[in-house]
Amino acid sequence: MDRHIPLIISESTPFERGLHLGRSAQSRVIYTVTAYMEIFQRISAQDRYVREYSETRERDKRHARRSRHISLCHLRAQPGSMVI
Repeated sequence: MDRHIPLIISESTPFERGLHLGRSAQSRVIYTVTAYMEIFQRISAQDRYVREYSETRERDKRHARRSRHISLCHLRAQPGSMVI
């Protein structure tokens, strides 16, 4: 894709200007939209990974707290056990 950005002058309504630009630079518009879609997909995949990682960490923390609580309750329930 050529990195040169063409200057397109069009005088009319916004709709007609957009239509003119879309027709005159169709390949550039398709290229740009495709590039943005790929970027958004990558960002979305990263966000999903971060979200899943965070959820897993939270679940592990809850499990650790619950396990510690159960262990302490078990110690207290044993006759003659020492609670620290």
